[in-house]
Amino acid sequence: KEVIIGGRNYKQADVHNEVLCPSGYGDGGGGPSEDQIERSLRLQTSFAGDLSPACKWGTSDSFFKRLASVKDELPIYRGELFLEYHRAVHTTQSDFKKNLRNCERALQTREAMRVISANYTPLNMRENWERYLFALFHDATPGSSIHSVYKELNAELTLLAERQFQSAFDEWPRQSEENTV
Repeated sequence: KEVIIGGRNYKQADVHNEVLCPSGYGDGGGGPSEDQIERSLRLQTSFAGDLSPACKWGTSDSFFKRLASVKDELPIYRGELFLEYHRAVHTTQSDFKKNLRNCERALQTREAMRVISANYTPLNMRENWERYLFALFHDATPGSSIHSVYKELNAELTLLAERQFQSAFDEWPRQSEENTV
């Protein structure tokens, strides 16, 4: 039903007859769930006739490449764009998203450095990862929290990332002076 309604409501179908319907689990880009894959496979074979939309898997990159070929024929929208049924995790808080990603990289770097240095002593990263995951809270990531939330989370994420990168650097395997030539 959603596919048929989406196809009918697409106002530029006469210019570009494809509609992008991204799928994935949760707000964090977790990829499609088994149910979503099953639904998509069923949609590929459940319609018949020229009046029904064709459904197929693809990538957003390939969709936008095809769309680019007709971009001059599409309207340009100016003004505020409010999507009542928004999906995905776009945000008005680019600093927050940058700090969130930097923190994730720092945590991964710290763990990777332990492997590189062959230091298999258990590392208690639970609290660090929990603080990072707390920052992924639904209202913060899409940009719908209040200013003070971002001020606090940005400071915490920045500090956490700095500490993890410094710890990773400190654990970098170094040769002792007596082993150098």
